[in-house]
Amino acid sequence: MCGHATIATFVILMHLNKLTKEQYHIETNSGILVINVKDSVIFMQQNKPAFYEELLPEELAECFNVDSIDRKYPIQIVSTGLKDILVPIKSEQTLHKLQPNFDKIKDISEKYDVIGMHLYTVQEDRIVCRNYAPLYDIDEESATGTSSCAVAGYLYTHNYLQQDMYVFNQGYSLHSPSEIFVQLHHDQESNITGIFAGGRGYYCETKQLLV
Repeated sequence: MCGHATIATFVILMHLNKLTKEQYHIETNSGILVINVKDSVIFMQQNKPAFYEELLPEELAECFNVDSIDRKYPIQIVSTGLKDILVPIKSEQTLHKLQPNFDKIKDISEKYDVIGMHLYTVQEDRIVCRNYAPLYDIDEESATGTSSCAVAGYLYTHNYLQQDMYVFNQGYSLHSPSEIFVQLHHDQESNITGIFAGGRGYYCETKQLLV
């Protein structure tokens, strides 16, 4: 399964006027997944959030400056398909100033059997993120849909920020900004029944499709 390529494929189909309805199903090695098309945004189904260990800020002391961590929110491992350590940061400015030690992040990722760390800060109507996965040779990624879903599920489940739609910004430190949408479905008891990562595609001047 590849979310970026799946969304890009549906954007091409939409550009070619091949999409005739708002919902499709795709077969992947991860199972049959739902694709929703809404207002030019392609949403791809993820697993419902699963919650794992909580970490102390001091465990990350060699990864980056732990004074940047917002201690109102626990650091926790969460997955909507891939396990990440979710780390709350005090502000957007603080997030962008961080100087990560990728060797230490790799060690922590290996210790806890996670893909990497997803750092985030809540800024009014959006959430700004940075994602590190050096264990898998990705020091930093510009857009991470599964991790964004994990953050949305975490904030919703723990009653920190309950919304039906979340907007995430990522990639600024790489000069490759991205906008990721997370659509959350829930029942009357506020239990999450579905979670979707979404994005738009567009053509640049060279006619290459970007997501």
